[in-house]
Amino acid sequence: LALACQSYLWQEQQLGITGLIINYATFDLEQWFSQSRYRDWYLTKREDALNPLASPLKSKVKVEAKTLLVLAGQDPLYQEGLDYAKHLQNLGSTVEVA
Repeated sequence: LALACQSYLWQEQQLGITGLIINYATFDLEQWFSQSRYRDWYLTKREDALNPLASPLKSKVKVEAKTLLVLAGQDPLYQEGLDYAKHLQNLGSTVEVA
C-alpha cells in the first residue's frame, strides 16, 4: 500500500516522500499461487494483479524516495524482495537491502 501511495502521489506531484522502509511486502500478486488468497482479499478481478499499484514489480515508474527494503533469509517472499530491489535499481532508484 505504501508503494502504491508513493507512486500515485509522486506522479500527481502531490507529495514528496523522502524515504520508504518496506518490510514483508508482496511485489507481484500475479505470479505467486501462495498469494492467491491475499490477491482475492484485495483485488476484485484477477487481471487487477497486472496493475502496478497492486504489483509494484509491474511498475515502470522510478521510486524517487530512498528505499530501505528489509528482507528475512527464510521468508518465502525473500527472492521476490531481491527481484524488486533489482527492479528499483534498474529504474534508477536508490535502494538498500537489509
